[in-house]
Amino acid sequence: MENDVTIKSIFFILLKKIKLIFIVSLFMQLLLLIYLLLQPNEFENKVIIKLESQNPDKFDSSDLISISGIDIGSQDTFTSEVLETAKSLDFFEYFIEKRNIAPQIIAAVPSGKDDWLIDENIYDIKSNKWIRDVSFPYSIIPTVQELHEVFFKEHLRIDLDPKTDFIIVRTKHFSPQLIFDWSNYFISDLMEYLREKELKTSKVLLDYYFNEISNSSKYIVNESLPKIIEDKIVNEILAKALPNYKFYFIQKPYKPEFNNNNRFLNFIFFSIFIYILVSAFIFFITINQNEKNQ
Repeated sequence: MENDVTIKSIFFILLKKIKLIFIVSLFMQLLLLIYLLLQPNEFENKVIIKLESQNPDKFDSSDLISISGIDIGSQDTFTSEVLETAKSLDFFEYFIEKRNIAPQIIAAVPSGKDDWLIDENIYDIKSNKWIRDVSFPYSIIPTVQELHEVFFKEHLRIDLDPKTDFIIVRTKHFSPQLIFDWSNYFISDLMEYLREKELKTSKVLLDYYFNEISNSSKYIVNESLPKIIEDKIVNEILAKALPNYKFYFIQKPYKPEFNNNNRFLNFIFFSIFIYILVSAFIFFITINQNEKNQ
């Protein structure tokens, strides 16, 4: 058929339009290059944490179940608790309020001299007020949910390495200083948040255990109860005394020196894509024009 398109016909059509393809593609490549050069550098650090959920002499949690019906959980349970707590809105609200980093998350812009600064079109430092221009569903003052979405989508990621069971915290930003500060703040505040939770839980459980002992005349006290009380007291002491509560650093937070931008590779990849896209576009236009002329 006359309208059948073969590989040979495609080749000759593109060959005739090679100058147009080259000029259009070159123009788009120039725009791409300008865009890539205007993008700020992106840095990243990776913190590796090993979690320690139990003491070496910890009792079997089945003893606790038999007495109170409460299970304090295993290593896997503690790991899941850490991950879910770190990603929760409750902890994130605690974190940003304690560190007052909402302006940094939303309004920080690159600055060659000072590494970063606050965009005064978004946040007025002098009056400590938000002045940004946004439309629904966003508000002038960012909500915790918006800050949470931006922070975890653009800057911080926390995962479990399935091979080692280590917690991996990756922080990325154009500012090496903010990366260092945020990763330090985030992990130390997470430890503090879990520490406070452990102390509150220990108090409730110890009150329950001592109540069991006081009522031992009415109820038979399990032989492991004194051991459970001892363990909870030790946990409470450790929670108060240890600076890195149940967190052992394989790799501590650090200030990255080298950016991980791959401008050259991105330019090559998108250039190839541009040539393919422009060639296809010009080919179909040429085919349509030929059909109309027939």
